[in-house]
Amino acid sequence: MTTTGYTPRGMNPMIVVGILFGIGAVLLLIGVLIYPPVYEMPAAFDWTISSTVLLALLGIHALLLLGQGRLLGRLLLLCFFLVPTALALSVGGLMTLNGLLDPANPSEHLARVLGAHRVRSTTGPGKPYRRLQVESWRPGKPDPWLDVDPQLYDSVTPGKSALVVETKPGRLGIEWIFALYAAPDAVAPVGDKPSDPTPDNR
Repeated sequence: MTTTGYTPRGMNPMIVVGILFGIGAVLLLIGVLIYPPVYEMPAAFDWTISSTVLLALLGIHALLLLGQGRLLGRLLLLCFFLVPTALALSVGGLMTLNGLLDPANPSEHLARVLGAHRVRSTTGPGKPYRRLQVESWRPGKPDPWLDVDPQLYDSVTPGKSALVVETKPGRLGIEWIFALYAAPDAVAPVGDKPSDPTPDNR
């Protein structure tokens, strides 16, 4: 005697990947726009965290795919989509948590503008983004390049102008920019470092 019954189907792994990628993209956008780090995170650090997240996602999806057959082939296909998902989740999550959970008060730094650089988008016909290089306030650290809006970019002169950079140390130890604006009625002294000769990409 045989019996029939309803066997519930598991959630489609591709739907799970899509949801996770959406979450990662939102976290990455929040991290870049609201909690931007002063320096780019080291690539080795990014890949270590991303690899950990990727392995965890692969394990979860392997469990979801058990019993559906062709496990290896499905996992290989999913890897193509899981790599950018893991990167977005890890990098975006780190930047967002680093700033969101940071209880410290901001520190103010007066930084001389060393160079200016305008870069056109490589992903489409969008407007170019603008960067200013400022003198580092951390001994032994390289002079950082900071993304700025067009108004701030056009209001400063490398080698003469200064910016007020307010930073916070970050919950995870990644210093990030809390506020950034031109120093009012201040002209930075011209020291040993010349203005960066990097031309604008018009």
